[in-house]
Amino acid sequence: MIDPGIVKYCTQDFKNKYEVFDYLADLLYENGRITDKEEYVAAVRRREDVIPTEVGHAIAVPHGESECVNESFVACLKLKEPIRWDKEDVQYVFNIGIPLKDRNTEQIKILAKLCSNFMVEQFRESLYQAKDEKEFFDVVATIED
Repeated sequence: MIDPGIVKYCTQDFKNKYEVFDYLADLLYENGRITDKEEYVAAVRRREDVIPTEVGHAIAVPHGESECVNESFVACLKLKEPIRWDKEDVQYVFNIGIPLKDRNTEQIKILAKLCSNFMVEQFRESLYQAKDEKEFFDVVATIED
C-alpha cells in the first residue's frame, strides 16, 4: 500500500491543491498505480468538491475511487512549503487510491488507519521532523505496522 516509489519529499513549489493532484497523477502513472491520469485527477477533484479533505495538523487526505486504480495505495507527499488547501494550510498529503470495486471495504480501513496515526502527537512530530525522503518514508512506513 505504501512504497518508496510513491512517497516523495517534494522540492518543487505548488500554487494550489489542483497542481498537487496533477503531480500525484504523474507519479502514480509512472509507478503503475493508475492507468489513466486524467480520469484519476477527475475522481480526486469530484471527491474534493464534495468536502475538502484537510484534516488538521497541516495534513490533507485527498482520495479518488476509480476503475483506473490498479490496486489500493497511499501516496505520501511532504510539500516544500505549505499551501492553502481550503480553509487551512497543508504541507503533508496522503493520497488514497482505491479500485472502484473495493471502495466500501478498503477506503474505510485505510482512512481509519491513517487518521488513528494522525491523532498521535508523536507520529505527527516525527513527520514534521523528517529531514529528507528516506526519513519521511521511514515515518510513513510505520502506518502499516
